[in-house]
Parts: sequence; structure tokens; C-alpha cells
Amino acid sequence: IGKPEPVTAFNATGNGLRQISLSWERATDPNVVGYTLYRKGIHSEEYQKIAEIENPDQQNYVDRGTAKSYERYGKLEDNTRYWYILRTKNKVDVESVDSSPIAAQTKGAPAPPEGLRGISNQPRMVSLYWQEVTDPHTKGYILFRASGENGPFEEIGYIDGRDTKQTIDSGSFQQPLKDNTTYFYKIQAVNVVDVLSSPSSIASATTKPVPQAVQTVPSRQELVKTAHLQWQPNAEGDDRLEYTDTGLADGTSYWYTIRAVDRDNLEGLFSPPVHKTTKPRPAQPEELRTKLTEEGVMLQWTPNLEQDIAHYTVYSVGFLTKAIQETKKTHYLYKTELTPGKEHRFQIEAVDKDGLISERSKIITIQVPETAPTES
Repeated sequence: IGKPEPVTAFNATGNGLRQISLSWERATDPNVVGYTLYRKGIHSEEYQKIAEIENPDQQNYVDRGTAKSYERYGKLEDNTRYWYILRTKNKVDVESVDSSPIAAQTKGAPAPPEGLRGISNQPRMVSLYWQEVTDPHTKGYILFRASGENGPFEEIGYIDGRDTKQTIDSGSFQQPLKDNTTYFYKIQAVNVVDVLSSPSSIASATTKPVPQAVQTVPSRQELVKTAHLQWQPNAEGDDRLEYTDTGLADGTSYWYTIRAVDRDNLEGLFSPPVHKTTKPRPAQPEELRTKLTEEGVMLQWTPNLEQDIAHYTVYSVGFLTKAIQETKKTHYLYKTELTPGKEHRFQIEAVDKDGLISERSKIITIQVPETAPTES
């Protein structure tokens, strides 16, 4: 048996996080029983064998370097180009000639966050906003602050979450931000393998000067789909000292800031941000249980912890799911003829006194046996 025919189509996909995806067309030579894969890095002169593939039908492979199968991420170098060749092999381990070499490059550091800006005129703090980095492997951001545009910049905090786009810098307990002082900021993205982006552009903001800002008054939290705000009158006087924001999402946090506008349309200073949270929906009912009885199916579930549950709605689940009962109890007897072999499926939802409805429970299924009823 001579050398088998080489593969004719071999491709590499780059921009993977410390890994490169390889694919090829299945060998047409009937004598091929597998493939041998070789890699060469930018500092290597010779190709090194990295994989023996014993399945002739396999058409892809992910090169993760020396990473173990249980490790989540590969161990190739970041932002590095690698070259590959693939050889077919026959049953006596004779390899074909090399495929055409291909190359791909691993993902580099995340792109730096864009649009960093600071909000001035806030009391001893600076609200910072930026555009989230689109790289899905970004896990958060590192924030730096300086008292001058040319630095030195000091790391002041880690912000978790790629989709986080804002934070508030209020200094520390020992060193709070000063009044009417300009601070300079830059931010870097960090990915899941702790590779940092280059720094963002520098943004600056100035804290509020000493003159009084609008002072808010504590008001109720967890109102239904609304947030009620109140504040003290400014020296200029104002008859309206409250506002209700309506149509809000359930169980959601909102931040508000208020400032006064005088008769000359001069705008005063922003108040400190006010945090409001709307009332959440009831929790999803849990631990739904069923039992067959002589009269039908007995349903039971764990009562919700909320103190204002008005009732539970029981649903029969099928091609046309429908509500079959509202009950204040945590059990319900579904009266029905128990046809042997028939399956019954149910869900429960909780409804509070304000009409907020929970997510429905997980579906529970019970089948009537061919013999006498028993517990499921």
C-alpha cells in the first residue's frame, strides 16, 4: 500500500480564546483510517505533532494547546499566529504528503472600552458611564483614577460584568472625594483569562461645589410598577415637592437624580442619586406534588414566603393549557375520572394582592396506572 491521498480542503478559524478551530473535508481515499495534525508557532522552525485522529469520518478539531479536557479555556498564546498541516494515514500508519499549510491567529486582548464619560456636579462622587465591550469573553472592567490628566493613575476598583456600563466613584471611607475637585479616569476591560485591554481614553469630571443641592426625602420602596420621589424645597421655593414615575417593570431597580431650575431657567446641582426598587412578582411556586385518589388527582405545593399572596391559579397543561381553579390553599383536588394510562399535567402560579403574577411552576406529570391508584 502506498501513501494515501492527502486532504484537499483544510481550514482554520482564528480569533478563538487561546484556541483555534480546524476543519477539513473527509478523505476520499478508502484506505484512510485517520489523520495526523501538526502545528508550528512563530518561534518554531519545525512542525510538531499535536493530535492523532483515529476516526476517518472526523472533520474537525479544536487546538487548545496543552489544556486538559476538564479545563474551560485553551492554553495557546494570546494574539499569536499558528500554522498547521494535516496528513491522512492508512491502516499501516503510512502518512500522506502534507496538506497545504494554513494559519490562524488566536484572540488578543479585549478592545478598550469606548465612550468613557464622567458626570460632574455630583456631591463628593463621580458617576461614570461607558459603552460595553462586545467581546463575549470580557468578564469586567478595572477603573483607574488620577488627580491630574498626566497621572499617575491608581487602580481604584474592579467592576464585574461585561454588560455593566456605569459605576459611581465616591472614594473610600478614609479618603472620600473632595468638593469642587476635578478627577481624571481611564478604564480597561479584562477577559476571563485575566488579559487586560489597552486603556480607554481619559475622561474627567468635577465634583459639586459646596452650595446646597436638592435634598431628597426618604419614601416608600417596592411600590407596584411605580417609584415615588420626594424632596425638600430649595431656598427659591417650589410648590411641587414630589413625583411618581409610573409604568415601571416589576422587581427592578431604578436610579434617579433631581435638580432645581429657577425662574431664569438656570439649572441647579444634581441631587445624590436615589435608588428605588419596584415590587417584585411573587416567587415561582415550588415542590409541586401529586397523588391519585378515588375522586381524581390531589395537588399539593409549598406555600410562598410572600405575606400578601391572594390566591394560587391551577393550570391543566396540554394542547390547550387552561386555568382550572383559583384557590387560597396550597392544595387542590382535581376531580376527574381516572382513565387507566391517561396522563395529567399541571402548573401553579401565585398571584399577590396587587395582581402581580409569578412565573408558573415547573410542570408536574402524573399518569394513571393500569392498576389501582398509588402516590407518584
